[in-house]
Amino acid sequence: LSSSATSSMNLYCLNAAISACEKGGAWVEALSLYEKTRNDGIKPNFVTVSSLLIALEKAGQKELAQSVYDDAVADGIVSPWKCRLDNNAGLGSGSVAALEDKMTRMLDLHQFSAAMAKIAVSSVMESLLSSHCSSTEKKAAQHDKTKDLVIITGKGKGSKGGESVLMPVIRELLLNNYGIEADVESNNAGRLRITSQKLLFLVEDRGWAVCDDDDYWYEECGSVEDSV
Repeated sequence: LSSSATSSMNLYCLNAAISACEKGGAWVEALSLYEKTRNDGIKPNFVTVSSLLIALEKAGQKELAQSVYDDAVADGIVSPWKCRLDNNAGLGSGSVAALEDKMTRMLDLHQFSAAMAKIAVSSVMESLLSSHCSSTEKKAAQHDKTKDLVIITGKGKGSKGGESVLMPVIRELLLNNYGIEADVESNNAGRLRITSQKLLFLVEDRGWAVCDDDDYWYEECGSVEDSV
């Protein structure tokens, strides 16, 4: 077998083993397998991370789950942010220039398990509350509080019963943990919107310091062709 075929086989075995650990409640073993294979030079994929996060969530290991998620985002295994057309905004003439003005950076939870989705949303909200700037340390927010936060949960077309699994989970998390009632978009039942007013109120009410606008770490959306 070639090295690439061997690597794929090893990854397949890893995913099967971690999935079995998750189903059996063996989160310690799942985490150990994950860390060992990474040290051995085998890069995990989206399935690996998803199964591990489910196992850690079931065990109540929130800090470990957050660490695994952060590493996966940093390594490009998980990419929660996508640039999409904002369906809640008028599209004007429909020209390319007009469309590009309506491109919005959204938190896209398609294919995410409930465990991963909750971590993704919590990461954004906590970054808004804990972002700070000083001469020795800077921690930038993942989203601009002056702009609406759009979360794509999906409409549940691929789910059993045809109902979104993630939407009620995320709405409950936002309400219970942050006192925010996210609105379902009237023209897209697969998206939630948190208005900038709600984000600003949250930060003012709970946040202790906020970076200037130019301290956000992300890049704005580019062209329509690059984002679709």
